[in-house]
Amino acid sequence: MKPRLPYPRNQAWSLVEVLLVILVLAVLVALLLRPVYLANHQRALRIGCENNLRQIGHAYGFWENYESTQCVMLTLVTNNAGNAWIDFNAMSNVVKNPNAFHCPADTNTTGKISYFVNLDLNKRDPQMVIFGDDNFTVDNVPIKSGIFEITSNTPLDFSDARHHLTEGLFAFGDGGVHPVGGMLCLQWKFQECGLATNRLAIP
Repeated sequence: MKPRLPYPRNQAWSLVEVLLVILVLAVLVALLLRPVYLANHQRALRIGCENNLRQIGHAYGFWENYESTQCVMLTLVTNNAGNAWIDFNAMSNVVKNPNAFHCPADTNTTGKISYFVNLDLNKRDPQMVIFGDDNFTVDNVPIKSGIFEITSNTPLDFSDARHHLTEGLFAFGDGGVHPVGGMLCLQWKFQECGLATNRLAIP
């Protein structure tokens, strides 16, 4: 007599197995989509920062037209100001959005200002750096608040701890806003201003 074979096992998955597979697939999809999400998030922050700088740039143009020949920095430096907040506050009637002075990518939430001001700007030179992200370092040490002088030999670089990682956004005299990254590119941009020294008001 032949032995009776056991009944064949049901090949359908149990509910626990199905849920486990779904969980593994969800984790894999999340890992694959994370770089895309981060890239889109950084792009959105950059666009917000560019819009802020353009708003401030329009305010600078309005001030220059109002003051005829002097822009806001030269006027306030003459009055012994040299403070980034004083410079930006002078345009508060033109820049209606108070958050325009804070970069959306800036991780420093204690301050209201994320942008430096070039105090040595004395004309609307298209190549002149007017203002931009303030996450500078010298020899990997963050620059403190106050007036900072830059020469052609200053080892200026961007910090990766704030703003847009290892680069920043600058507003220029022609009204354009462009990303700047790397020590050599930074030095070149300030050398284009045509001045031996650039004094920056760091908030």
